[in-house]
Amino acid sequence: MRTAGLLMGDVDSLLKSVSEHPVIESERLFFKGVENKDVYNPSKEFLINGEEFLFGRVEPRDNSELSKVFLFKKEGNSWIPDKKFNPIINSEDPFTSKINDDFILGCVEVVKMKKEHESDPDKLNYRNVFYRGKNPW
Repeated sequence: MRTAGLLMGDVDSLLKSVSEHPVIESERLFFKGVENKDVYNPSKEFLINGEEFLFGRVEPRDNSELSKVFLFKKEGNSWIPDKKFNPIINSEDPFTSKINDDFILGCVEVVKMKKEHESDPDKLNYRNVFYRGKNPW
């Protein structure tokens, strides 16, 4: 079977080779201030003026269509939403980078497609979006 330019045997070999590498480090993260919602797929931690931050996908457990990307600041052993950052609605799976002096935030934007007929099922479209600035605010 050939899918997206790869043979399934190639994918199986790739997965096997990745699974042979041991986990070097793991850590359980504790999030507060998200009103009984779950936090998924956090970005890598990063420092701004000596303070630790990360982005996370926040959503109710029973409805992934209500996903938002929050900026979290570390306080003690927990991560709390940074009040200076407005969550990005209809977004998920954040990632960050630094290019020269610019801070880059990327995430997956979820767009509900317009229905041709009212009886049509809901359809979603996904695209990566990027934000650039000197910091997340």
